[in-house]
Amino acid sequence: MYELSRITDPDKLFKAATAPRPDGPGFSEDVALRGVFLVVEASGVNDPGPDFTCWKLVGADGDEVASAVVPGF
Repeated sequence: MYELSRITDPDKLFKAATAPRPDGPGFSEDVALRGVFLVVEASGVNDPGPDFTCWKLVGADGDEVASAVVPGF
């Protein structure tokens, strides 16, 4: 798995975090507002199994607020 993107801009973060699946994780607005950055990771060519994208929303304290695994890339 590798990191595709790390989103820190508040407007871009909110838009990406609330984007419906399969284009985003589909977090609710109230959850999205609690994050300070959003990490987007994806399976690689050498990873076993089907492709997936993992979205991790992280709060100001560094703790994970929410995460979602979306099938596909």
